[in-house]
Amino acid sequence: MVLAKITDVYPNYKDDIFGGDDIKKFSVYSYTNDKIGSVHDILVDETGRFRYFVIDTGFWIFGKKVLLPVGRANVDYGQERIYAIGLTEEQANQLPEYNENMTVDYDYEERVRSTYRTGVESPDMTAATAGASVGATATNYDRNTYRYDNEPTFYQLSDRDHGNLRQYQQSLMSHRNNFRTTAGRGLYKIRDIYPDYRNIFDNDDLLDYSFYSDTDEKVGSVKDILVDSEGNFRYFVVDTGIWIFGKKIIIPVGRVRIDRAQQRLYGVGLTKEQAEHLPEYDDDMTVDYDYEERVRSVYRTAPRTTTASTTTTSYDRDTYGYDREPALYNMSERDHQNLKLYEERLVANKERLRAGSVSVGKRVETKTAEVSVPVEKERVVIERHSPTESVPVTPGEAAFQEGEVARVEVYEETADIEKQAFVREEVSIRKEVEQDTVTASETVRREELELDADGNPIIERR
Repeated sequence: MVLAKITDVYPNYKDDIFGGDDIKKFSVYSYTNDKIGSVHDILVDETGRFRYFVIDTGFWIFGKKVLLPVGRANVDYGQERIYAIGLTEEQANQLPEYNENMTVDYDYEERVRSTYRTGVESPDMTAATAGASVGATATNYDRNTYRYDNEPTFYQLSDRDHGNLRQYQQSLMSHRNNFRTTAGRGLYKIRDIYPDYRNIFDNDDLLDYSFYSDTDEKVGSVKDILVDSEGNFRYFVVDTGIWIFGKKIIIPVGRVRIDRAQQRLYGVGLTKEQAEHLPEYDDDMTVDYDYEERVRSVYRTAPRTTTASTTTTSYDRDTYGYDREPALYNMSERDHQNLKLYEERLVANKERLRAGSVSVGKRVETKTAEVSVPVEKERVVIERHSPTESVPVTPGEAAFQEGEVARVEVYEETADIEKQAFVREEVSIRKEVEQDTVTASETVRREELELDADGNPIIERR
């Protein structure tokens, strides 16, 4: 099951779902109260259930982004914190790095889960799980049988640990019909995920084929192919043209017969009446479980030219798998011809490993600084001298007074020295990526079509 970021699925989640609150601004701490980083995003499945918090570890592990299963989180709304239960720095180093442009598929999730399965329980987790171990388990999982409810300690929400998050999840699930994706939750247009898809068909483009009913009546043309996250063909998108006034519908691959010689696809058992009852497909719509069920319900009542019996089996979104209806999704050598010829290709994957870390900090050095400041001070100079000439004073001008005082104010400067901090140097820190080419060789196989002719039939190879 492919996961998506909550902003991609429902852009207005903050107002419509969280009531204006946003957990994506919360800080993340370990259960020993050490700050780990912050919540960068939330990953949800096609039903709207929360599955993982994307954690930006900041300087804890130099900005590495990792996934934290929602069941391993304790949300503290008062302090706007999320506590990662049982997460250690060692585990975080072992977790595969998350990239916003990557596809979170089963294999990636298993790498995440395997790390948490070897984790150490915190006392809070032990109490919360009532003795159930979250450590290593002997249970074997595979992509065909795994369900999130297999490991409730990873994915279940509780009132005690998650509070309002359960209500937020229910609210998001109720808005499922308004989810926004390109080609559906878990289904993709073949050209979006593999632009060079023609190479798979030996440059024969099925999207150029015409589409006919099995009564040889032209229905329209093939516009696209929808595939799941594993690359399995699930539906052909057919433009019915004037047959039903340009309505686009999707045809399960199991209900299609391919004639490559005439470049045609035939809809097995498809009638015009059924096509009219099929829900219309739009390139920008969400192909979710409910839409697929509307499609399947039409085909379940459709007659087939091959032997197939109708069934009254009931289905639900939590248990449904494409393998439960092979008549709709299985391909056969007879009906699908070259689609069952596969070629092994050597695929080189890169895995990002932690080569080391660099910590950059500051320390304060203390030293004694001397500075010279010129200061001025005033002093009073009293000079007494005898007159050079003895000039008599006119009688009455001399006024003898006792106790007369002359007052002079004297000033001096003192040094007023203070310290000021200023930028002495700026340091820029960055990482540079060096590329090396690693050459590897491996034996690859491919299937070739062999013809065993009896007699001398005329065989034309194209």
